[in-house]
Amino acid sequence: MNRLGITRIFVFTLLLTALGGAVGAVDAEAPSTQQDASVTAAIDVAVTNGIATLFARQAAEANDTGLIVPPRDERRRTGFEKIVVRYSRRVVTIPVYETRHAEQLVPVRDEYGTVTGYEKRRVVVERKRVGERQVEREVRDPDGDIYKEGRKPIYDKGNRVMPRGFFGLNGMALYVLCRAGLEDDRRTTTHAEELARLVHQYGSPDHTWDLAWLVAGFAEAGLEPELTQTMVSKLIDAQLRLRGDEGNGLWGPVAIHYPLLARYLDIEIRLRAEIDEVKKKLEDLPDSAQGARRDGQQALTRLEKALNEVINQLAKHTQQGKRLGSVTSVYRPEENVVLAGLPYYIYNRIAVDTESSAAVAMALAVAAEHKLLPAQTQRDQVAGRQLLAPENTAASINEALGALSKHQLRGGGWTELNMLRPNQAFSKMQPGYLVDVPFRGELPQLLVHETVQSHIDGFAAMTYLARVAPAAAAR
Repeated sequence: MNRLGITRIFVFTLLLTALGGAVGAVDAEAPSTQQDASVTAAIDVAVTNGIATLFARQAAEANDTGLIVPPRDERRRTGFEKIVVRYSRRVVTIPVYETRHAEQLVPVRDEYGTVTGYEKRRVVVERKRVGERQVEREVRDPDGDIYKEGRKPIYDKGNRVMPRGFFGLNGMALYVLCRAGLEDDRRTTTHAEELARLVHQYGSPDHTWDLAWLVAGFAEAGLEPELTQTMVSKLIDAQLRLRGDEGNGLWGPVAIHYPLLARYLDIEIRLRAEIDEVKKKLEDLPDSAQGARRDGQQALTRLEKALNEVINQLAKHTQQGKRLGSVTSVYRPEENVVLAGLPYYIYNRIAVDTESSAAVAMALAVAAEHKLLPAQTQRDQVAGRQLLAPENTAASINEALGALSKHQLRGGGWTELNMLRPNQAFSKMQPGYLVDVPFRGELPQLLVHETVQSHIDGFAAMTYLARVAPAAAAR
């Protein structure tokens, strides 16, 4: 989907959120004027058409993934094989809504979104959140004790491409379906399960827009709260923190906490060097030195355990941060699977902008609504030590509000606030490990425009952050 399509859906979803999630109604009160009634009717038709189009994409004959926005498949399907899928039952908290339904004539669309006819369908015309409830659901779990038969497509050789926006668009689709009252619809749960499987398999994306919409979708669906909180933490961590800098408090296209990544990389380098040294010493030991060999093996086991801890923990904080010189090229986590690389060389530069900040603000607001906003960001321990202090959520939100207020124009709007800054987080790492680090040149000035989109992004960011601030302060 092109950028214009993404923008339209973003604006549409802002509208849907502003309407409290009601499909076809702004609130519980009846329209006060004929104009209000016509606007409400138009919204109802627009939302109904949008939902029908999403489900039509999912049901397309060429789409066997269960996703609303499938990967671009350069392979040819040759058949299916039967597999066993394991599930476990888990209790999740989901919102409770009061809904009002009505029969309406809605369009039937083919896989391309073309209207092919109309049919009567019972649709939600009013929806209001009234509380929460706990439900037990079957979720995919490799260690689960529930076994079900499934099927897995068989393909010939070729690439399955997941471009930038792939995870975000699917997260957005999940969010919209749930806001429309369809969270328990089989088609929605199928989409949600497959999306969660991909996130577990390949990690949460480092692209801010993608990660923000995944958070919104997962939070609204009540899907995997622990994973959702980890992704929320990753978003908060990605804020630019350069005291005194114009961009301080904003977010950019990449969602990585660079000082934390630098610490992990440095420790991994040192552990690998120690492991190599111990292995060499063990090789040089004579057969008679049994005691020294035993001590060396124990040391090697401890080091390898610490290295595995570092690798596993780092995977929660970045999907592609260890790719070094190839970080801007396509990412192949598996043979024949292609993901988009990062938009710039992250080891010596940082970018921020209004659009990314708006996406993060929206995601944090949805997370706060579902009580998934942490008091501080997540930190693990390596060998019993915490590598870096966590970031405080309330302080981060206040910084963002301050930054956006400072950059607001006299007319009330915002520019795109495109800024590029040197990244000094990796400057103390071993020389030669990273190319052009530390950065000694001069970064280019990015073009900055004042557009309708930049005004919408700035207003959305301020609105969402103001909504989140009290919840964050109460944590």
